[in-house]
Amino acid sequence: MSPKVIVVYDSKYGNTKLVAETIAEGMREVEGTEADVSEVKRVDLSKVPDYDAILVGSPTHIGGPTWGGF
Repeated sequence: MSPKVIVVYDSKYGNTKLVAETIAEGMREVEGTEADVSEVKRVDLSKVPDYDAILVGSPTHIGGPTWGGF
């Protein structure tokens, strides 16, 4: 069975989105790996159990993650 991964991100200026897309692109280079990318506000929660792994990306603000999107 092929692993299915989702990279979920919150991005204020687009930089974290770019990193999330780059990570997913790299994962897709591994034969048989399926990788999706979604902004946290747009994740279809009913499909989350279909994934084998969830990666979470967030920009930082004053040394910590932003929680606005989460």
